[in-house]
Amino acid sequence: MTTQEAAVLTKLYQLAVVWKEQKERNEVQCSCRMALFLGLLQGLDRLRSLEQENAEAKAVKERIQELGYAYQPEGMTELHWPYMRWNQEKGALERVQDLEPMLQSQVVSTIIQLQATIVGPNVLQKFHSTRRMAAAYQGETVTFLLSIGLRDVMASQAWGMLTTLCGNASSKIIGLRMRPIKMDRQPIAKVVAERFPPPPERSQGQRYTQRQSEAVEEKNKSDAEL
Repeated sequence: MTTQEAAVLTKLYQLAVVWKEQKERNEVQCSCRMALFLGLLQGLDRLRSLEQENAEAKAVKERIQELGYAYQPEGMTELHWPYMRWNQEKGALERVQDLEPMLQSQVVSTIIQLQATIVGPNVLQKFHSTRRMAAAYQGETVTFLLSIGLRDVMASQAWGMLTTLCGNASSKIIGLRMRPIKMDRQPIAKVVAERFPPPPERSQGQRYTQRQSEAVEEKNKSDAEL
């Protein structure tokens, strides 16, 4: 999440403060991660306001299109939200041309369904900031880690919807960029791999020579037994 578009970060911090106060009074009704993630989804509800016919919604839609986060083809009534990825050379996000954009109605429907499924048991396993939450932040971005369960139908549905939203520009309306992470080895696994590397790959000729040697040894063993 970007700190420059910090409305959602401010809201999440306030939710965390309220949750902590309720916990001290033994009044919490859900985990902190659930409270924060539902707050994030409520922020994404801002997308629904774009469907209203008023001056504010029109101004937001125009601004979004100016930034390149969405576009509305001629003759179409819905916004199209493209998928975007970071271009290291240009230092900016660029549109992914080989992926079909999500329609405004598809994005809103996905968020509504996600709000219903994420509260299921064993669905939301982890959602937290990688650094201490605060009312204000130094730096341009704040990273949150999100983990979804595996052994549940609702968890699978939530995972599918989150995967669909990953990389989609619709989340930029609240300064959010979702992307999957690559699972890395645990430190102990790295140490084992470094100290006990796999044997070098043998060439086809070496494998053939070994098979021939094994065949000769087997024949000699059989002759000796006779």
